[in-house]
Amino acid sequence: MKKFTAEDFRSLSALERIKLAQDILETIVEDDSSELSLEEMQLVKERYADYEKNPGVGVSFDEAKAMILSGKRP
Repeated sequence: MKKFTAEDFRSLSALERIKLAQDILETIVEDDSSELSLEEMQLVKERYADYEKNPGVGVSFDEAKAMILSGKRP
């Protein structure tokens, strides 16, 4: 497969590049591998139910990210 760089597309107009980007994104959206399995969907539902029962438990994504990056544990 040939590899492309951004420079390869500089000769295209802005509209042509936008259309190309949309076409590429559509191929990603069509890829079924991004869908959750039944087991993953069940886990999401269980975790959301736990959250609804105890919304004050846990930390936000930003807090979790900061803890991970700093090496701190809860």
